[in-house]
Amino acid sequence: MCSNGGGAAIASDAALQAPPMGATAGATGAARIGGGVGGRRVDTARRAGPRRVALCRGVGVAAAVPKASMRAHALLVLLAACRAVPEATHAPAPPSDVALLVGDAEGRPHAWVARGDRIRWRVDGPLVSRPAPFTIPRAYAVVDEDAATVRVLVAESGVRLLAWVDEADLHDVITRDTDVDIDGAIGGAGATLFVGAAVKINGCDGDRCAVRTVLSGVEVAGSVPAAVLGRRFAPGPVDDDQPAGWLPSGTAIRAAPRSDAPVIAVVHEHSVRALGPPVSGWQEVEVIGDVARAHGYAAGEVRDGDMNIYGGLLGEEDGDAAAALVAVDAGACVYDRPGGVPVGIVTEASERSLRSAAPGWWTTTIALGGGKVDVALEGAPAHWGRCPGVRP
Repeated sequence: MCSNGGGAAIASDAALQAPPMGATAGATGAARIGGGVGGRRVDTARRAGPRRVALCRGVGVAAAVPKASMRAHALLVLLAACRAVPEATHAPAPPSDVALLVGDAEGRPHAWVARGDRIRWRVDGPLVSRPAPFTIPRAYAVVDEDAATVRVLVAESGVRLLAWVDEADLHDVITRDTDVDIDGAIGGAGATLFVGAAVKINGCDGDRCAVRTVLSGVEVAGSVPAAVLGRRFAPGPVDDDQPAGWLPSGTAIRAAPRSDAPVIAVVHEHSVRALGPPVSGWQEVEVIGDVARAHGYAAGEVRDGDMNIYGGLLGEEDGDAAAALVAVDAGACVYDRPGGVPVGIVTEASERSLRSAAPGWWTTTIALGGGKVDVALEGAPAHWGRCPGVRP
């Protein structure tokens, strides 16, 4: 009896390889499974003859069939309205992978992935993503790692994906809130880098390093202890209460109200708060961003109003004449390619831009922040395939 059960295994370090159709009797195979580093090995059973799998609506029923029985077996398959295809080549989804897809990621360490165009589905697999028109790196939960690569839980556009990235493609970050050492600051002026702030290290001298923030509308440069630098961080709460004022992009926040005072921060399209009226052409200001706080003096006046400069930068790609908007419900399994292995799950129901691929399969593109990757869905609206053992 056949039913619609969805796909095969979450992509692991290597897929379980079955002997090809027509393999000789007694052939065996083995593969490493487990979804990450240090999987186990499984030997396939010895076979008495060629092996077929009857598929009904995406579910396989396997049986060893001697050559003498092939004709009778084929008749049974036809009566069941199924089609005979080669045996599925992937092992059942490891429970650990299922838990990673649907579990809580907030309590896990996070990392800033600088190269969204360099992800892999398997730790030793090929690159599967490509560059995007613009680069917006993302912070993702780290769920596994080895000496040179880390496995991250990519959460984008209502989809969760498990992918591997190189350790070298992660940003250095501040691992705890840290005051920046800035010479010449007066009257409480200064800057604090928050946990998770991505930085570029411009050199170290003893136990201190010169850093500059990246990926933020508040650019801060200064000296911090080397001990607070790393590539993993525990995400904290984000302050959404932003002031409704702004300064022209590129405005310097200085340590004192004079043009030769050290620069504490540079504001790039970010809201600021005026602290009192301007004095002699200088405005005392406070800037609180997602990665830093700066308090100092800016030439000119803070302008009223909320400046939203991000509209139109993010969203789905347009211009694909072969794509159609199709309703996809939460829980649909996401595959690496049509007929491939599961690599993720849809977490939010929505209409998605899909392209028809092989019969019963659709492809779509997921933006990764600095990269994009094509993935596949199996089925149709209200009947999308499910990853084995996954409950959204």
